[in-house]
Amino acid sequence: MIGTASGRLVVSFLLGHGILSSSWQYWNIKVSLFQTIFLFCSGIALFSLTLVFCLPSVVPKHEDYYDP
Repeated sequence: MIGTASGRLVVSFLLGHGILSSSWQYWNIKVSLFQTIFLFCSGIALFSLTLVFCLPSVVPKHEDYYDP
């Protein structure tokens, strides 16, 4: 339920502020739709790459791991 609610909130925020329009202006910078999509994809990639170190297959084994 939290994922559904947050997804709807994000989409309504994007549509309400016109970020997904063909181009929009942020102060003195004109940003196109493709630059916006690239910005969101790079943000998601950075977030997921910081979480990859939580995976046990990425973290090397230590002596204090529990081995039944």
